[in-house]
Amino acid sequence: MEFVEPLRTQEELDAMNYYFKSRSERDYLLYYMGINVAFRISDLLGLKVGDVRNRDKIRRREMKTGKLREMVVLPKLKRVLDDYCMDKEDEEYLFKSTRYKNSNRPITRTQAYRILKTGAKECGIKNIGTHSFRKTFGYHFYKESKCLKSKKVAYCHQRKNVLNKNEKQDRSIYLHKKGSNHHFE
Repeated sequence: MEFVEPLRTQEELDAMNYYFKSRSERDYLLYYMGINVAFRISDLLGLKVGDVRNRDKIRRREMKTGKLREMVVLPKLKRVLDDYCMDKEDEEYLFKSTRYKNSNRPITRTQAYRILKTGAKECGIKNIGTHSFRKTFGYHFYKESKCLKSKKVAYCHQRKNVLNKNEKQDRSIYLHKKGSNHHFE
């Protein structure tokens, strides 16, 4: 398995942002959403337009853990999502494959990896993979909040024996209060 890194610098974020904005609307949304929510790639690819259209929160049951996740959609991401979803049907996959013309299938994890890897190569960035989305979110979330407890909640990394009753509150509300309004450009 390849070791991947987050996008740490503003220059890396800006370069990738520019590359994906000029490439395609779908690929830009994959990149932008990937670094702004703490979802795994398998959970991102499973999203449909109806899951995000006109929503202030995105709810998703994690494929890996089965846990229900809820992330607040901050204003900039909401605008990007609203623009992207404007002419799409609720049942369409958010990251619809163009390979199958008359089919509603999402891109594969492999294709998402290729998209991200190509962008990173064009921008001169190494050690990037689909898990870099989550790592980028976590890196900048912690850098801004300096709170490991909030980061654990954002990632849905909780062990029952570590938490007390007060820490088991609604994740999205906790993130909204503690996390801040970060968005990566």
